[in-house]
Amino acid sequence: MIEIMKEHYGEQTPYILVDNVTPMMNSLPFQRGFLGNKKLKKILKNHELNDSVQYIMNIAFTTPQQLEIGEVIEWSMKDLNLEVIVLSHERAFVKGTYVWIVVAGIKE
Repeated sequence: MIEIMKEHYGEQTPYILVDNVTPMMNSLPFQRGFLGNKKLKKILKNHELNDSVQYIMNIAFTTPQQLEIGEVIEWSMKDLNLEVIVLSHERAFVKGTYVWIVVAGIKE
């Protein structure tokens, strides 16, 4: 399961925009069933778009973003445009530096 969440867009990341900002990292989407965090599951379950989300992805930024839990924002890569639901937005210490991690549900 953890291996699935480690896969990311790699060289395609510079073409990604999340709320008009390019992230430093973006995981490939993984099935909602792999979401183990009970807090995030509850946020999604209580969201009006709960039934529209089957995939989740992790997104990392070098600076904090103005995102609210439950907010629906735009995610795009080249010609692909999606709406995603912000499930968490937290600071993490990774390899000697702080990054801001966003867990987002993909609206289908």
